[in-house]
Amino acid sequence: MKTQAAIKTWTKDSRRMFAIDPGEVHCGTATFVGKDCFEVQEFSPARLFLELESLLRTDMLDVVVMEEFRLYPGKANEQSFSQIKTVEVIGVIRYLVARWSGALLVQQPALIKKPTRARMKALGIGNRAVTERKGGHCADAVLHGQHYIMHGYEKYEE
Repeated sequence: MKTQAAIKTWTKDSRRMFAIDPGEVHCGTATFVGKDCFEVQEFSPARLFLELESLLRTDMLDVVVMEEFRLYPGKANEQSFSQIKTVEVIGVIRYLVARWSGALLVQQPALIKKPTRARMKALGIGNRAVTERKGGHCADAVLHGQHYIMHGYEKYEE
């Protein structure tokens, strides 16, 4: 695992963040050291759980940033009778972070994606996931990480 090898080289002075955009089939992740996006990856939910638990065990992460799930009224009909598997993925992530006493920050996608994308563009900050053609979940994970860097703390899970 590239992320685990890299995490061992981080210093105690670097703020280390793992940003996650969860999904039913694919979950995008972005690993940040300080203000730099070090790596983007896409995992299946099961693989993400193993990777996250492994990272949390190292005690080298300062914060996990994750997209929050909201069922918007306009999407309610298409989700009728759905198991909404993304919510289950989020629940496992919350459990793992709590189990390993990590800090979890959740962000509402509707509030951060457009403004963060615009601010990154204005500041000339590229989205590594887009450059590396990693997919939508990875690109969104980068946005969540960048939003955290630009705006700091919003809402921690206790």
